[in-house]
Amino acid sequence: MILPVPSAHDLLRIAPLLGVGLVASILLVTWRLISAMIHPPRRSYSWAVAHNQPGDPGEVSSDPPRFDEFTFAGVRERELPAWTIHNDADPQGPTVVITHGWGESRVTSLPVAVLLLPHVGRVVLWDMPGHGDAKGISRLGATEPDDLLRLLDSLAGPDFDDRPIVLCGSSMGAGVSIAAAARTRDTRLAGVIAEGVSRTIHQPARRILQIHGQPWRVAGRLSLAYLALAFGRPGRLDCARYAAELSVPLLILHGSEDRVCSADDGRAIADAAQRGRFVELSGAGHDDARDACCGPYIEAIRSLLADAVLRYSPSPTPCESSARA
Repeated sequence: MILPVPSAHDLLRIAPLLGVGLVASILLVTWRLISAMIHPPRRSYSWAVAHNQPGDPGEVSSDPPRFDEFTFAGVRERELPAWTIHNDADPQGPTVVITHGWGESRVTSLPVAVLLLPHVGRVVLWDMPGHGDAKGISRLGATEPDDLLRLLDSLAGPDFDDRPIVLCGSSMGAGVSIAAAARTRDTRLAGVIAEGVSRTIHQPARRILQIHGQPWRVAGRLSLAYLALAFGRPGRLDCARYAAELSVPLLILHGSEDRVCSADDGRAIADAAQRGRFVELSGAGHDDARDACCGPYIEAIRSLLADAVLRYSPSPTPCESSARA
């Protein structure tokens, strides 16, 4: 059977229909990408059980550390879950607040917390909105720094008063930590640790979509443009600009094999800070430095912690001021 060859006139007649179909398909893919970005994978206790991983601090070892579970009021969500893990051997040590990356949670941050705990007084882990056990959606760093500031406000009492606080984040959580540090007036803030960070959300989003074979050229750009407008951030969130506002030490950790975030971005952020330091970890990828380069990873963090504690000097109380006079 010989099929008829459409003429130029026939093609012109169906061109509008083809155009409508193309636009509809682009909009459908765009909506799917938007939904995927604001509803990341849930890494909660059930995920940990399914993957034979510790689901809370009480399961990290046969002799687990003491920990508290609490919630605090976020910007849009009424309750965001968190843990405080205590190092009873050094209760006077600094507090490290860990903020996970996109698609991760406080559960997936437990290995980092266990690694850091011997070197600090306590570690605080929390779930950003739309992650882990937290309700809501991810806003891709647009409002999460404000949630982190709410968490810092909730850290009060004997364990936290007059103790230096160091913010520690990976990937999107690194950008959230830098932005929150630039905005806070909390005098306890003594340093920031950022692993696998990018200047903006655009580059890592594009690379993640490309790695997973998702369209980027049209649908990806449209989805990010829509989310930027929807979340009230029409301009790009530049971590280098926030880093320039920091007066505390900033440590940038970057894997040499990171395919998601550019090392040039990490260097630019460190260079923008008054007390910035960039450490490239050979052989590490994106957000796996603790496994690929555990020795250099923990040594760089210990150096930052020592610097942060040395520079930290809480304001004297009225009684202390009178005594010195």
